[in-house]
Amino acid sequence: MKKTLFFFLIFIAYTAQAQLYRWVDEKGSVHYTDQPPPPNAKKVEEKKFSGNVVETDKLPYGVQQAVKNFPVTLYTGDCGPACTLGKAYLVKRGIPFSERLPGKNQADFEQLKKASKDNLIPQLLVGKSIRLTGFDEAAWASALDQAGYPKTNPLPPGQQAKPSQADKTQQPEKPVAKPADSGTAKPY
Repeated sequence: MKKTLFFFLIFIAYTAQAQLYRWVDEKGSVHYTDQPPPPNAKKVEEKKFSGNVVETDKLPYGVQQAVKNFPVTLYTGDCGPACTLGKAYLVKRGIPFSERLPGKNQADFEQLKKASKDNLIPQLLVGKSIRLTGFDEAAWASALDQAGYPKTNPLPPGQQAKPSQADKTQQPEKPVAKPADSGTAKPY
């Protein structure tokens, strides 16, 4: 019994550091082996695997599909409670989203102008076809439900889909004029 366990553990350790070769022989046949191919092999590809080779995503499959088909973009900035509540709602619900700051980044301002005629914030884009101006929880909930996002945070307690600053590599450019201080949605 101890020998069997020993060999089993050796096998697991060996496969945890597995190496796989894909190559084509002179007849055009494709081979997959754990041994290096012969010198006359063509199109040799070497794959190294260590540990768990199965990639997993923290988001459930349904959320991954919603993100793929209907990505969420939030245009926000210094617009008071409407922006704060809108962003908090997305975080609470566990919605992955890109946050754009048209007041701090000229590129984000240009994207807002393309996405909207009125240039008001907060503005929620769900996919390419749903655009909501101002924060209205019922309207946002309906749009996100329609896109296939879950009604409650699908992540374990204590884990949130954090808002990501879109295009983190971009440096903030020349600030754009600040919005007026009136109404729910603020103009840019």
